Amino acid sequence: MTRKTCSPWYGTIDIANNIAVSGCWLQWVGNEIKRDANGFVSLLASATNFRGGSGASDAAKDGTYNSMLGMPRTSISKAGVRPLCKNGTHAGAGRVYTEIAWLQRIEYASMHCQDTYNETLTADGFHQGGLGNGTSVDGTQWNTWGGYRPFIPCGVTAILGNNTGRVAYTIKGWTGGDKVVQVASYRGLETPFEYLWLLADDILIHCSPETADDPGHCTAYGCTDPTKFASPADTSTAIPAGYERITELPTAEGYQWNFGFSYDGFTFPTSVGGGANQGLCDYFWRVAKATANGWYGALLSASATYGAYAGFGFLYASTRSSHSHASGGFRLCRF
Repeated sequence: MTRKTCSPWYGTIDIANNIAVSGCWLQWVGNEIKRDANGFVSLLASATNFRGGSGASDAAKDGTYNSMLGMPRTSISKAGVRPLCKNGTHAGAGRVYTEIAWLQRIEYASMHCQDTYNETLTADGFHQGGLGNGTSVDGTQWNTWGGYRPFIPCGVTAILGNNTGRVAYTIKGWTGGDKVVQVASYRGLETPFEYLWLLADDILIHCSPETADDPGHCTAYGCTDPTKFASPADTSTAIPAGYERITELPTAEGYQWNFGFSYDGFTFPTSVGGGANQGLCDYFWRVAKATANGWYGALLSASATYGAYAGFGFLYASTRSSHSHASGGFRLCRF
């Protein structure tokens, strides 16, 4: 494991300078997030230059209950993020995210990262339980609130520093009334899973269809050189320069049971058959074998609607490398 840097929260875009950044524009009164008379979050004046969600097309939401100011930038593909990453940054979060996942598993002596949160240490001074699933929401309600756009501003857990813990955050205007979610931070990594899909520019998946003589294959590839990150044409037969084969992924979807490591920090499932609290405890989703054809991207973490499927080990390998969605974001890295 080598030293790597990853932004503590999801990234957004500096509109004026057209650059991907990581920042927090919240204000506090003591330990409470500052809000206006309507209960809406009060942001620093500079937040107008950092609109998340879909960016400019969400300007009409400014000043409302579902404002995207100070939120993570979503609805953007890996190819869209790449030219905005400057000064040595990139969105290849797969390796560093996986390594943070292993640190959490070791510290808690458990593969079940969604296990019930318990801040009390054992009699021997060790952590117990997991980080919980406090940011889980109903998908229909989320769509009504903001079309699956971000609902937690960047930096809600900043008051915890590099400590592990949870912070209660109230979402205004939610279906049926205000909704309180418990926002987790693991050693400073805010919303480590079950909030937004995490783009991983350092991972590609190549799949072939099932035939009478072949069960169909999905092969994971990794790249450690950010200058070579790429989004190949869907049906290209060439392996992009810089991407190396890591392992064969399971031929079926399911909860992960066995997994393999690479020398440079990647971890991928190699078989399924586990459960929400068995094996790796997180789900692997692959493209249907009958239609598998060519290159796909990797989505990590899982969105806030995926319940027990979500977690540090979740892998969704069923969307093309060009994928973007209102609930998909990126973390800035430098290494």
